[in-house]
Amino acid sequence: LCETEGFDGSPKEAARRLGGRITAEQAKQAIERMISLGLLEKTGLHLKPTQKRLTTRNDIADAGARHYFKQTMDLAVQAVDQIPLEQRECQSFSIAISKDKMSLAKQMIRKFRTQFSQLIGEGSADEVFQFNLQFFQLTETSSARTEKHALPMNQEINI
Repeated sequence: LCETEGFDGSPKEAARRLGGRITAEQAKQAIERMISLGLLEKTGLHLKPTQKRLTTRNDIADAGARHYFKQTMDLAVQAVDQIPLEQRECQSFSIAISKDKMSLAKQMIRKFRTQFSQLIGEGSADEVFQFNLQFFQLTETSSARTEKHALPMNQEINI
């Protein structure tokens, strides 16, 4: 948001530009936290990111990361109904693969994410977009299906 044209750096403007999804007080707290963590710096009245790109290490599974992913997925659900087609792109497909290819899939996704952010994110900006990409196992393994559907010990079956 700090890199978009016309953003004045105020918490009130941040809350307004984010469509009221957060309050000005929440924006103020977030800005202060990012300054204290060295992610933002204040120059006069303006805020500036200290890094061009910030990312976590791969395969992080802590509670904070899980919470963040859930929040961005909730935003994606809302966007399907609230954001005009011209301002969003939603794609989804299912594919059958060997589990042995999961490592390759992760490598390809990470490479694409890096290339996408470098190419699309260069130059001036006037809006902020959220990009979510999920790739996960949809089916259960055969052993999990067997365990899930197994009858408890000593249970009778009435036919």
